[in-house]
Amino acid sequence: MAMTDDYADVILRYYGKDDKRNIPLALEKRANEWRQLETAANQAMKAIEDALPLRAMDDADLRKAHETLRKIHGQAFNWDPPTLSDDLIQPSETARWHVRRWIWLWDMGLLKLRPDDFNWKSKPKKKDDYEEDPDIEHGVEEQ
Repeated sequence: MAMTDDYADVILRYYGKDDKRNIPLALEKRANEWRQLETAANQAMKAIEDALPLRAMDDADLRKAHETLRKIHGQAFNWDPPTLSDDLIQPSETARWHVRRWIWLWDMGLLKLRPDDFNWKSKPKKKDDYEEDPDIEHGVEEQ
């Protein structure tokens, strides 16, 4: 399993989530009926902590990813997205940041060309954000 280098710190320990401590405590309250789920949750959190960090993408990796994603975006929306400038391909940023940024820029380009195709309200944050979306969580509970 691979993931961003800050995921374990953000989800399991810091920023008030502290899932490594809080999830077992919450599950312990329902001990018998949740015992199997608690074991699985602990195994999953251990796997997250033991995960190998992804190798940072170098310039060649980023250019290849950019071209692949550009083609996919073009096929999905039936257009020829522009090749983005070199300053938008920076190995110092995460791959996730690049993908979100590139798609956002291409979507904004399409918005100018075909405004009825999109309803975007804001650009993506630069920082990776693992916050839970209460709207999604609420919708899941109702099902």
